[in-house]
Amino acid sequence: MDNMIAIFTVALGLAKRATQAVLCAPIKTYLGVFRLLEVSHGGKGGDSMVRFLYTTPLFRFGCGKMPTFSENRKRNGSPIMQMIILGLICLCQLGCMDQQQRGKLLPLTETVLQSGDTIVVNHPHGSLTIQAGAGASRSFRGTGWKADHLLIPRKSRWDGSAGLYDPASSTTPYGRVLADEGRQFFSTESEALRFLNMGSEIFRPVYTNQGLVVGYSVSPVPGGEVRSIRIWQIYIEEKKPALLRGAKDSLFGLAGRFAPDEARPANVRVGLERRLAAEEYRAE
Repeated sequence: MDNMIAIFTVALGLAKRATQAVLCAPIKTYLGVFRLLEVSHGGKGGDSMVRFLYTTPLFRFGCGKMPTFSENRKRNGSPIMQMIILGLICLCQLGCMDQQQRGKLLPLTETVLQSGDTIVVNHPHGSLTIQAGAGASRSFRGTGWKADHLLIPRKSRWDGSAGLYDPASSTTPYGRVLADEGRQFFSTESEALRFLNMGSEIFRPVYTNQGLVVGYSVSPVPGGEVRSIRIWQIYIEEKKPALLRGAKDSLFGLAGRFAPDEARPANVRVGLERRLAAEEYRAE
């Protein structure tokens, strides 16, 4: 009997320590910020949230009684320090939100690739392999380099595309890979070719007769290179073209299902108007 009591006491102590480590300490630090509202709300507002959480059995078990404002000040520092803590918490939350947005398609996301699709293209700037994983997961491969990305779905139409992108945000330019994927809708073939002429001296787009486009640029920087990849599916009057002037199917190796043969542009707001060049693109 005594052994059972001893085992129960040890187990209870371990449970309380686990609660303090996993639940109590982080929440106490977080809730310390809400105590600032006591100053501007006369002890109300955010303090009521603190009081509510301290009444829950699990929280009381691990964290004990609610600290007073003076005790909280000693633990978490001055109001200025608590505001700094709040700022750091917000930054962390924004970072987590960005990660949550990556890789998950929205209901209206206009993708070119589906899971399992593969593009192998002999581009003027180098051979390139693009593979689609689940959702917005994409793998890019070239001679001597590779990159795996979780792309971000666009919430607005940007330069004609409501697809996926990755700005490759980084504190260093070395080894960055920027990516853009989406469907482009036009009324005429001439419009499509004028669109492809925008930035063509940089991306040198190549495309198939059915309107699958790959643009690829490699920009040297001290100590490395920055790569930018564009993947478009052209639709003319909401259908894939059968023949497209300047197309070179022989440059492509394709495996998979890809975008549907017919599609309508999703009803999303326009963030940046699409621009067309004055002249049509002439592929070399």
